[in-house]
Amino acid sequence: AQHRATAEAFAAEGNWAAAIRHRLRAVARELEETNVLTQVPGRTANELAHDAGDALPHLAAELSQAATAFNDVTY
Repeated sequence: AQHRATAEAFAAEGNWAAAIRHRLRAVARELEETNVLTQVPGRTANELAHDAGDALPHLAAELSQAATAFNDVTY
């Protein structure tokens, strides 16, 4: 919940790069907390998209796009 709130605060400030980073972290945390994914320290955005896409194939394209956005604003 903290990453989601932080993402919303950054978005409200217009800090889109930080908002995107925290939003994807919120997605990762939610998937781990609901046992869709097991927690893997150091999991990359691309690994998250792949693993979550395997578990939730109907969201695979959106997860891939989110990972790309995360990488674009981070690196």
